[in-house]
Amino acid sequence: MISKPIVCGLDIGIASVGWAVLADDHIVDLGVRAFDKAETAKEGESLNLARRMARLMRRRLRRRAWRQIKLARLLRREGLIAETSVETLIPASGQNPLTFTWAGKRLFIAGLSLSSPT
Repeated sequence: MISKPIVCGLDIGIASVGWAVLADDHIVDLGVRAFDKAETAKEGESLNLARRMARLMRRRLRRRAWRQIKLARLLRREGLIAETSVETLIPASGQNPLTFTWAGKRLFIAGLSLSSPT
């Protein structure tokens, strides 16, 4: 017995999954499975909105901290800041990430007071 090739197709959407099984000359079977959308009935917002926003904030803070680390390493390598002043630029874990701003402003002011090569 020679078996004929069949094709299975899926259509995966937000609130449904459709499927079909096709042979060369006819449709073998097809169907759809619909389910409720994952959103609040009142506002129509995603149920995962709070988790998504928290994840985005964590990523944003992590990227910002990584940029600060890279900047501190560059400034230390170029001799613009001392080894001990790196800790003033990068907040310790659990601190408010905005606490570095005054140290950054002090560094900026110190940089302005240096004579620039012309």
